[in-house]
Amino acid sequence: MRWGRVELLGLIHLGELCLSIQEGREAACKKLACMKLPITLFLLLAASLMAQPAPEASPNHSRQHSHRFGDTERWVKAWESPERDAQQQPDEVIRRLEIKSGQVVADIGAGSGYFARRFATAVGPTGEVLAVDIEPGLLEYIRHRAEQEGQANLTTVLASETDPKLAPRSVDLVFVCNTIHHFDDRPAYIQLMKSALRPGGRVVVVDYRPEAVLEHGPPAWMRLPAATISSELESAGLATEILEFLPVQYVVIGKLRP
Repeated sequence: MRWGRVELLGLIHLGELCLSIQEGREAACKKLACMKLPITLFLLLAASLMAQPAPEASPNHSRQHSHRFGDTERWVKAWESPERDAQQQPDEVIRRLEIKSGQVVADIGAGSGYFARRFATAVGPTGEVLAVDIEPGLLEYIRHRAEQEGQANLTTVLASETDPKLAPRSVDLVFVCNTIHHFDDRPAYIQLMKSALRPGGRVVVVDYRPEAVLEHGPPAWMRLPAATISSELESAGLATEILEFLPVQYVVIGKLRP
């Protein structure tokens, strides 16, 4: 069978469109509209595009920012994996934050307690760590593991999606890792975190760079640039700096101004 120029051109463009469906049908339609094609070929490609199934949202990341993590066993396994250690570098993160003995740290979106347990070691027996999450099952896992490992300075706080439930001027550091992209009203939530800080306190945000290539984690459309987080913390009255030392994440530190 011989293929003419129009047929070959159509196959090439059809392949491009099928790939762009992964970006969303809207993006694919825009790409099709920009192509200079004979009308019959345009209609053929348009029909093929409309027949393609829309890409399914990840079961854990809908188009709404917030979602739940009720499957405790599944998420503990994912968040406590050795692969995460290599990417997250938790000991280096805590070293750079210069946590002091006796301080109070609130870990918002504590998950499995991955960072909370390390903070409990860093602040020592005279300090306190509040593992904050909206999932009761995860908080129960944290409590049980803290008891097993003798971390009496690690306690849990059941928060809501809009309120971390922290008392005013009660903590030295609010830590938010891989979580802030789930907040639907970040400015309001940032104000609540700020109000929980003691004089000289800090809000620290660790999250994924939008351009990072991830095997697991939030989709690119959900991720927020470091500059956006920095700007929102600044708007809340915090002095910020951005650290770039992790493979696929950034660290934004917002310090309470005097």
